[in-house]
Amino acid sequence: MINWLKRFVPLVMLTVLALAWASPHLTALTPALAYQIDQTDIPQIEAIYNFGVPAGNAATPRHLALDSEAERVYILNSGLPNLAEGNGLTVFDIDAGEIVEHVTINEGNNETLGLQIDPASGFIYALWRKTLDDTPTTLSVIDSQSLETIQVITGVKSMAAAENMLYTATEDELTRFNASTGLLSESWERELTPATPGPLAVDQANDRLYFARSTQGVWSLEIFEAETLEPIMSYPAEGQILKIFPTPTTDEVVLVVNIDEFMMLYRLTLDGELADFPFEIGPRYGATGIAMAPDESALYFSKGQPAPANLSGTNTGGPALGGLTVDTLLPLDDIPLLTTFEAITIDSDTQQAFALYPFDNILYQIDLEEASYTIIKTAIELKDVLLDAEADRIFVSDTANRIRMLDSDTLEVLDETILKGNTVDYGFERGRNSGQLELDVERERLYVSGYPATVVDTNNLLELATLDLGGQVIPNPATDEIYLTNCGITVLEADTLSNETLIPGSGPVDDTPVPVPDPCVVSSRLDAENQWLYGIVSNRIAGSNAGTFLHVYDNLAIEPTRIFTDSEISVRDTEPDEINQRAFVSYIRESHRRLRTLDMTASPVPTYVNQLLGVHGDMRYQLDTDRLYLSDVDQPRLLTLDAETLNVVGETRLPPHRNYRLVEIDPVDERLFLIGLGGELLVASPGSTPDADIEALVVPEPEEPHLPNGTVLALDFSDQTTVARIDSSLTDFTYSTRLYLSDDDGKTWADLSESLPQLPASAVALSPNFETDQTLFVGLMAPGQTGGLYKSTDGGQSWQAAMNGLRDVWIKALYISPNFSQDNLIFADTVYGGLHQSLDGGQSWTALTELSPNALFPAAGSANPVAFSDDGVILASQSLPDVVEGVVLS
Repeated sequence: MINWLKRFVPLVMLTVLALAWASPHLTALTPALAYQIDQTDIPQIEAIYNFGVPAGNAATPRHLALDSEAERVYILNSGLPNLAEGNGLTVFDIDAGEIVEHVTINEGNNETLGLQIDPASGFIYALWRKTLDDTPTTLSVIDSQSLETIQVITGVKSMAAAENMLYTATEDELTRFNASTGLLSESWERELTPATPGPLAVDQANDRLYFARSTQGVWSLEIFEAETLEPIMSYPAEGQILKIFPTPTTDEVVLVVNIDEFMMLYRLTLDGELADFPFEIGPRYGATGIAMAPDESALYFSKGQPAPANLSGTNTGGPALGGLTVDTLLPLDDIPLLTTFEAITIDSDTQQAFALYPFDNILYQIDLEEASYTIIKTAIELKDVLLDAEADRIFVSDTANRIRMLDSDTLEVLDETILKGNTVDYGFERGRNSGQLELDVERERLYVSGYPATVVDTNNLLELATLDLGGQVIPNPATDEIYLTNCGITVLEADTLSNETLIPGSGPVDDTPVPVPDPCVVSSRLDAENQWLYGIVSNRIAGSNAGTFLHVYDNLAIEPTRIFTDSEISVRDTEPDEINQRAFVSYIRESHRRLRTLDMTASPVPTYVNQLLGVHGDMRYQLDTDRLYLSDVDQPRLLTLDAETLNVVGETRLPPHRNYRLVEIDPVDERLFLIGLGGELLVASPGSTPDADIEALVVPEPEEPHLPNGTVLALDFSDQTTVARIDSSLTDFTYSTRLYLSDDDGKTWADLSESLPQLPASAVALSPNFETDQTLFVGLMAPGQTGGLYKSTDGGQSWQAAMNGLRDVWIKALYISPNFSQDNLIFADTVYGGLHQSLDGGQSWTALTELSPNALFPAAGSANPVAFSDDGVILASQSLPDVVEGVVLS
């Protein structure tokens, strides 16, 4: 052993030094990527359907611009950070009442800063900058007809559009552009003393340009001649200037100033003199939506708390559109809304307002005369999918507050409705299980969970009733009852939806003194065959000790009784297996992830019998094949598990960044339905063959190679090949540990991580006969996320999951036998599960130390490394049972 180690260590050191010396000349090559090695018995992607906005989802809408004459509202959106899809420009047709166009104006994650339009020139001005980046801002000049970007200006901080004119500002310069020639051309500029720029506004009729600026936190309004940019005077403000509204008909300008989070209104003359006493509009509440009507008659603004103080929606403290008459400052009647808003524009011709709430993708179309509004969703996400196998149809709920009926084979939309009775929970955004669907075949009902919950006729989608208490709805066909879970489980008669009774111990105790924790059930699953109800219980403790645990109830028909409690937090979900009288229970707590099997037949109480560490996600059980499917919450993959052992028998790679969740399974056709970001519905089934477009989504070609330009963490060798775990910089501040291969003594390196799940490479093992068998293994692991083990037999071009039998998928080290071609022996050292061995080249694994699934989540293991001598003797410091012949050191 000593001689072998002496030979091995210097080799590693010399190679690392050689890599460091050669690093300025390293080249990263991208190998020919393969989708994945086919496993015909595990699901493959059949198709991906998009049920988002037909013109294109505009997620996180931030800014508005109105072209009243063209009856169009333009919306600038931030997009979804997960997708790095760039900023979008969306067109809402006022007359049609729908979104008709959507284009992307840039790429990556970018922050939107402003949107304005000049109908005279036909130019739209979109201001944006890269998120968390110090590069200059970008002003995109967009043709309003074609929606094409025709010009780009960098460094702009503020802007003000006028007829055939655009004014821009930086910290130290004002610029006037002529917009009448088809492109912007500079016509005037003025240098300024450096200061922090704020809003910019122009009054062409009175030849005034107003510019809010801050010097060392002190704000002022600088007034210039609009034509020559000559300074006129400066007005000192008492706080941050939020908005500037010129009123040409009265020869004044109105300022909205933030003073201690109260909005104050100031009216100034053209020369910057105070024209009236300041007026207090009201508390700001963080919302910035405020606008003046083009006819200067009224000022409209967001007021009230961000969301209703109670679910009735009738309280006066809730969000609303407020208003003031500009001449008298008398308040207009509030128009209650579901939320506050962050941007607003007014159409005086039609007496309409358009406002945005970015976090729920809401565009309000508000009728100012009727004091009513319509909600348009700028982006639509799916909430749930429910199969009605007997009727060959699927029900789908989405954030447009719709229930849709689809053909189960073609997924063609057969019927749809927008619910009317759940306005407070519009789009199913307000609760843990809002939008979840449950079927009552006998009564031909569809239950839609929410706050309130809704009962719908399955044949025509008509709303039959509203359950004001709200919550998650589950029907129990054996007892003709329904369970309504909302901080407690309320039992209702299914026929009458009345006679409310609370399952004892499931709800809070009314007389429990505050702040003693008062747990209650917040989510539940029913095993209808065995009449067991699984309840996820919130401990209702604030802060880092918050969490959920598990209750199981029996004897539902007579007197529901709790028969099992798992108090380890945080249990997140259960998936019952009715025939085998068990349930699969998922757990996640900070970086800990665990899946366990709960045997409900164990005596004297139900007992956990199996566990798998390192995975967490949404689960569905398939009885005919005895398989459990799990969509990983951390990585874009669908795991196929043997339900009896929780062994990972296969993995289906999914398109990245879409956060797919498994929500339904067709037990007959073995079709799995997963919903993903952007309104996507992914269908997978065994035997399917993904087309080229789907394969490209799953393993996209890299935009550019990831150079191995960081620290060399580990190396492994065969006769002519070296593989290495090397840190690669992703940005100036972040890096990832990737797997590289070189067959020319380190002159060039192929990035093998491109065709792997995008997790840091934590371990690697190369077959001693790599030149012949092209076999290598890699372990993946990310702090606070999941892990995995993968095997390649084609030199790293494609990979297959090799986790069958692992009790822990967080891999920290791999040890391969020097006689691998004969004995197929390899060891895997895991973070919590300790050592595992494989005697068949990674096709299956055996844990050498078994952990109890009924114990608390285990501490990190302390298994010592394994090594092999040149003649294949195993060197280790713990007993290794059932291994090939070797010498064990104590």
